[in-house]
Amino acid sequence: FPGRGDPEDIAAIEMAYAAMAKEAGVVMPETRLLDGKNGQRYFATKRFDRIRNRRVHVHSASGFLYTDIRIPQLDYKDLILLTRSVTRDQRECKAMFVLAVFNVLSHNRDDHARQFSYTMERDGVWKLAPAYDLTWCAGPGGEHSTSILGHGKGITRADLTELGKKADLKAQDVKEVITRVETAIGNWNSYASEYGVSRDSGEMIANSLAEVGL
Repeated sequence: FPGRGDPEDIAAIEMAYAAMAKEAGVVMPETRLLDGKNGQRYFATKRFDRIRNRRVHVHSASGFLYTDIRIPQLDYKDLILLTRSVTRDQRECKAMFVLAVFNVLSHNRDDHARQFSYTMERDGVWKLAPAYDLTWCAGPGGEHSTSILGHGKGITRADLTELGKKADLKAQDVKEVITRVETAIGNWNSYASEYGVSRDSGEMIANSLAEVGL
C-alpha cells in the first residue's frame, strides 16, 4: 500500500524493481501486482516467514547488531561479516554482495539494518532471507543508510570490487556479479513500461540510475 509521500504509482515501481532485481541475481520471493477499485494497484510479495501454517524464525540485521536505524552507522562490510558469522555459508556471503551491488546501482538508499533479515530452519541452519523493500529512494541526506567501505554516495567500481574481496569472492566472480547487475539496471525502461510506471517516475528514476552508474 502507498505510504506517506509515495508516488501514486509506487506499486508499479516496486514491481518493476522486483523484476529487475531477479534479473540481477538477487534472491527474491514471489511478487505480483494486484488490481483494486478505481484503478488502484497494490504490490504483493509472498511472505518468507511462513511455510504453509508453520512460522519460520526470522531475525533482522538490526536485531543481531543492536543497530539504531535512525542513525546511518552500518557498512556492507559489516553485513557480509554478519552473514558469514550467522550462516557460515560462502554462498550466502555472495548473495549479500549481490544485494549490495544492486542497492547501489538501483539507487535504493533506504538500506538500513531492518531491510536485511535471516531465516532459521528447524535444524538450526541460518540463511539470508529473500530481499524485500527494493525500490528507488533518495536516502538520508542523499546517501545510503548502509555505506560501502565508508562511502555513502559516489561509490565506484573499485569500491564494489574491494567489497567483493571482503566477501572472499574471486575477482572473476566479482566482475560477473557487477556486470549482471549493470545489465539488469540497463533494462529499467523496459520494466517500467511493462508494469505501468508513469512517465514522470520512469524518467526521474532513469536519470538517477544514469548518475550512479559505474
